[in-house]
Amino acid sequence: MEIKQRKKMIDGVVITGGEPLINKDIETLIAPIRDMGLKVKLDTNGSFPKELKALLDSGMLDYVALDIKSSPGKYSVACGVDVDVDKVRESAEMLRTGKIDYELRTTAVPGLVEREDVISIGEWLNGAKSYYLQQFVPDNSLSEDYRKKIPHSQDKIKEFARLAMRYFLKVGVRGI
Repeated sequence: MEIKQRKKMIDGVVITGGEPLINKDIETLIAPIRDMGLKVKLDTNGSFPKELKALLDSGMLDYVALDIKSSPGKYSVACGVDVDVDKVRESAEMLRTGKIDYELRTTAVPGLVEREDVISIGEWLNGAKSYYLQQFVPDNSLSEDYRKKIPHSQDKIKEFARLAMRYFLKVGVRGI
């Protein structure tokens, strides 16, 4: 395992995807990492709250980053598939009331995340500890249409962050 070879250079591993919780055997991936004394961060979209709860209850996670794609009304459009936003909300609430450190984060994709969406996200997930707005980078997109989108200006992202401060204990901006 490459992680064993690098153990002296790292203090943790990020489990990411796609969506890592789709893997029903995720505990068998995480257990040996924990056995090496390394920390584990999970990046998730929140669609699998039961699986998230099992990992949280097992003590296998040290940090969770929950991606919030857009406001509830635009969520399925942002994901390109039907999404049960109640499951995302359940995952967020589990983190909010839990014991491990976490963050919610939204990539501010023009058209999918606008001023009214930031307000809607805030009202939907009010009271979460940490919320980050991330600048959209079109070059990283798999979609030709999205590679043509012009990112929000730095000022607009900062405005979104000011709006979010009404709802979250800590708000940050990344990528500007």
